[in-house]
Amino acid sequence: MLNEKAKNTAFKLLEKFGKVGTYKRKSGQIYDPETGGMTEQISEYKVKAYIDSAKSYSNLIEKSLLNEGDNVILIAAKSLPFMPQNNDVIEFPHCSYTIKYNDAVWGGEDVALHQLIGVAK
Repeated sequence: MLNEKAKNTAFKLLEKFGKVGTYKRKSGQIYDPETGGMTEQISEYKVKAYIDSAKSYSNLIEKSLLNEGDNVILIAAKSLPFMPQNNDVIEFPHCSYTIKYNDAVWGGEDVALHQLIGVAK
């Protein structure tokens, strides 16, 4: 019960206040018979996220998970069918971010919110 409530709360808040972006992750390689080489496959997912500066997260700076120039990108776990990984990319109209760490927020036994540490490209 708590798990589902936490997930739904995070999802509703980010749907209301978040910015639309495209989450991109490498999903493997595929052989191209025309070139004889391998082509990188990228999966894309539309997400709504809240982007914040590092200054609001002194606890993450103290743990050395975050530098002052980084950004924290919040995405509801319900929005993604997978756990975000380092080096995934999130593109927004104003900027793209490379993920360097996922400090997930748990609601009971499940992740409710992905608190992603991103570096602007």
